[in-house]
Amino acid sequence: MKTTEIILPERIAVLREQPNQDIKVKNEEFCLYYENFIHPIYPWQDIYVDCKYGKNYEHCWKITEYPADVDEFKLTIKIFDECGELVVEKSTIIELYDQDINTPFNILCVGDSLTHHMVYPAQMQNRLKNVFTCGTRSYDGHVFGEGRGGWKYLEYFNNHSLAEGERGPLKWVSPFLFPVGISGKEYFGDMEYYIASQEENRSTCCFNGFEFKPIEKGQYYHKYGKLYDYDGNVVSDSVEWEFDISKYIEKNNIDKLDAVSVLLGGNDLFPWEHYEGIEQTTNTFIENTKKFIKAVKDADANIAVIINLPLPSAGQNGFANRHGCLITDKQYKNAMRVAGKAIIKEFEGVEGVYICPMSHVIDTRNGFDSTSMRENLYCDRQVEIIDDPVHPNQNGYKQVGDALAATVEMIRHKKGK
Repeated sequence: MKTTEIILPERIAVLREQPNQDIKVKNEEFCLYYENFIHPIYPWQDIYVDCKYGKNYEHCWKITEYPADVDEFKLTIKIFDECGELVVEKSTIIELYDQDINTPFNILCVGDSLTHHMVYPAQMQNRLKNVFTCGTRSYDGHVFGEGRGGWKYLEYFNNHSLAEGERGPLKWVSPFLFPVGISGKEYFGDMEYYIASQEENRSTCCFNGFEFKPIEKGQYYHKYGKLYDYDGNVVSDSVEWEFDISKYIEKNNIDKLDAVSVLLGGNDLFPWEHYEGIEQTTNTFIENTKKFIKAVKDADANIAVIINLPLPSAGQNGFANRHGCLITDKQYKNAMRVAGKAIIKEFEGVEGVYICPMSHVIDTRNGFDSTSMRENLYCDRQVEIIDDPVHPNQNGYKQVGDALAATVEMIRHKKGK
């Protein structure tokens, strides 16, 4: 029988409720859901929370009333067996942050379909004062980011162009790839991708939210493996590429980038081989995360990097709906949990790198959409079946957006008011 373990970062940022509201219009709530970070939980085990603040509910620790006289406090989770013997315990420090920073703060959110939907970046931005999202994608001209459904680190590192005739869903070009020797301003991009964006039958999934401008004089473009100048002359027929955040910043006229947040893992870590290969997949994910962090720090060592712990899934029925018998909810949860543990081990305490516990704060029971259906052909009783086990609903996205907002506010306080 596997020994229970508790996966917690050493410190967790939480937004503190604004005090002395005459008419209470701004509520704060922060939850840590046990099943998302304690594994395995056996039915006979007792989860005890040793903490002066908050409440220990059946599925989570929740705080809705915040002390005004302290800025941090200790929270310890203890697991006892059926005989009252301590099995394991783990502590974290809850850091409370007031929303009192007014200095402008620019953040770039990078990810897969969870970021593509733009809901959690919007929640984060709307919760804080003078926080502005950056990126080439926006659906409303207010919230921006770099989210591409189905993508992994490898697509961001390698997808520099469309192949001849290549069209269809999930066909994007990485905004961070540039030809060696060409500046960010000088590089127009992949011409085939631009041409595809102008077609009437283009895939909206690939092109919605992007602004496509025509090439300008003095710029270079790529097409079918060759680099051309503005006039169509071949400059190079063997293009060398580099993943370069500084060129991205230059190309997109970002005056000052304060933080980059990355939420990946759903595709990188998807357990195609069930429980086999998890260690290797996780190691590759960690190495790619290091590569991503290095690129950000090479652009500017002062840019904070936020690594968000990948989200858990919401139940076996959702996977049955979406994937038949391909994988199970427990396999997916295991992959995300193993990666989360590895992220904490590798990056906790690294200067300029911050861990946001998104995985810990989402309510998998209520944070995903469901549909009522008959339990079987001959039974009239309706049961709730999760529609999509990996993409939250608005409520779930807001929970993880609040977690990111707290981490951003922590960074802003550390950098000074």
